[in-house]
Amino acid sequence: MERKAQIIQSSEDGKRKIAVDEENGESIFEFLEEKKLAKKFAMICELLIRGIKNADLYGREEFDT
Repeated sequence: MERKAQIIQSSEDGKRKIAVDEENGESIFEFLEEKKLAKKFAMICELLIRGIKNADLYGREEFDT
């Protein structure tokens, strides 16, 4: 099955991009707001876009809760 994604953030050099599924994007962001995770998600995205490795920060999150 082919899916479409919407790019929400891109690095200055264009080598890294963060995208969310177009079909589920709205519910993903609603979930992040509801669980008060939006700021942390934005910070993790920024780290990934900048190429900063900090698995201690984003490797331990439990998004199932």
